Amino acid sequence: MHFLTGKGTPLCKDVPFLKVRDIERLQTKEKEDAGTSAEHYIILMNGEKIPLVTADDSTTPDTALPLVSTQLSAHLPLYVAAGSSSLSSIPARADEPLFDREKAIEGLFPPSWVNDMHALLSRLEKPEDTFRNDIIRKIVRRMEDTPLSHDDLPDIADQTLRRLPLLKLKSVNGTEALISQMKKCLKNHEQYMNRQRKKSNRANIKISHKALMAAMNEEMEKLTPSVNVLNTLLVNCRRKRQEEARRSTSAIKHLRDYPALRINELLLCEFEAIIGLKVTELRNRWINALPSLMRFFSPKDSTWTNMTYNQQTVAVLVSTASHFKARFGQESRSRNIIEIFEEGSALPLTLPEADDPPRLIAIGSNTSPSLTVSIYIGGSSVFCGNSIEGLLYLQALYTVFNIPYAAEAKMALVFIGAVLLQKKFEKSYKKFQSVISALEELDLF
Repeated sequence: MHFLTGKGTPLCKDVPFLKVRDIERLQTKEKEDAGTSAEHYIILMNGEKIPLVTADDSTTPDTALPLVSTQLSAHLPLYVAAGSSSLSSIPARADEPLFDREKAIEGLFPPSWVNDMHALLSRLEKPEDTFRNDIIRKIVRRMEDTPLSHDDLPDIADQTLRRLPLLKLKSVNGTEALISQMKKCLKNHEQYMNRQRKKSNRANIKISHKALMAAMNEEMEKLTPSVNVLNTLLVNCRRKRQEEARRSTSAIKHLRDYPALRINELLLCEFEAIIGLKVTELRNRWINALPSLMRFFSPKDSTWTNMTYNQQTVAVLVSTASHFKARFGQESRSRNIIEIFEEGSALPLTLPEADDPPRLIAIGSNTSPSLTVSIYIGGSSVFCGNSIEGLLYLQALYTVFNIPYAAEAKMALVFIGAVLLQKKFEKSYKKFQSVISALEELDLF
């Protein structure tokens, strides 16, 4: 079995291409059945295992398996042809070249192009900087069609100066100066291509936003929706969705338009993307802050040291609502961050009003280590779990859906947001002196 680069008959009509740096190693797996030939694979840098197909396999050329994933972008044609049954002629690692490097460098300077350059340069006593830069750009751009990389720039620069001596720069070491210019040119081109891709992505998202929403609804209707597919759809429509959230703060409408956000995992992913922090970090911040919060709200009570983190969380949320209570609206249920009803309470009596801002709802004892909290939006449950996870999910709901706080609970919720998000929440908490004073006394960040 041999790798053929640019020669030989391919096994498939549509032969894919592979960059050398994508290949990590080659692997041979011996068959257990006697008399059966071994299986050969290319192991890519991303861990993907691709089977190699030879002409003497039972698979016909027209139906042969592709040698590499079609998702890989590359320039080097890679074929496998009939021949030796061993892999002796195949490089064992990616750093052993599968192509003729010297020829690739020579290919950057077609004879006609170099001759034209010589003719033009010969008429100039000193090449102008703009003209010199244009030549460098053309050489660097031609590298895109080869497996050549930054590591090859010293040889490319040396070859350039040999072929185009008038290109030498005003420097003691023309080669080093030229390499520096080539690196800068490559970097500028990569940045330009990234900007173009971003513009293209934004245009595609704008054009196909309705299609993305339709695809999301279609996926959610399946018996087992794919979280990966839904996450991709949410990422692609994130910009538009966030614009809608700023214009309309109806969580009910957002959940109707973007039903994937009913999946807790995906809502938390959106939350992380917005705040630039992982939920695990917020959880750790909260747990680390609990001792200080318990001492702040109950300085004379040390029984909290025997409580679980979830029990402490319930106690802190109740105390926060009481400590930062507004001068009005105390008869309203929405003044609470968490509402706890007696064991045996009828569920309909515990449900918030359909248009109420979200809060935690629980039935049972506030000292129970296994107390379960729920969150409702529009009369439907969107979360059920322990108090710490419920608190994090509550913060995510307010952030992702841009839900305004109830006036009678605003300072309490701003305080909780400051404990979790710290400096990232400064724009919100700096408006309230009582919250600032509490944070200064706690000295959490």
